[in-house]
Formats: sequence, structure tokens, C-alpha cells
Amino acid sequence: RERKAQKLITALGFVFTVTWGSYHASKLYVNWRRIINENKMENRNAFRKKRLDRKVRK
Repeated sequence: RERKAQKLITALGFVFTVTWGSYHASKLYVNWRRIINENKMENRNAFRKKRLDRKVRK
């Protein structure tokens, strides 16, 4: 009986760890993608601003 309980606890712990880990991994991945996209947009905007500044100065 005790062994069965131990196995059950181990299995539950494993499942919990996997679900929790995948949840956090997906959250991290989404945040990471958002940050990269924001950086890309900022770079594009900076590039545009530079071009606009040049046009305005002329």
C-alpha cells in the first residue's frame, strides 16, 4: 500500500512539474517574442525617423 501511494505521489509530482514547466516555458516564449517584436518596431521607427529628419533638413 505504501509503495502504491509513493508511486502515485511521484506520478502526481511529475505531472505537476511537466504542466507547470510547459506553462512557464510558453509564457517566457511569448514574452521573449513580444520583446523581439518591440525591438524590431523600435529599430524600424528609428530608421524612419532618421530618413524623415534628412528630408526635413533638406
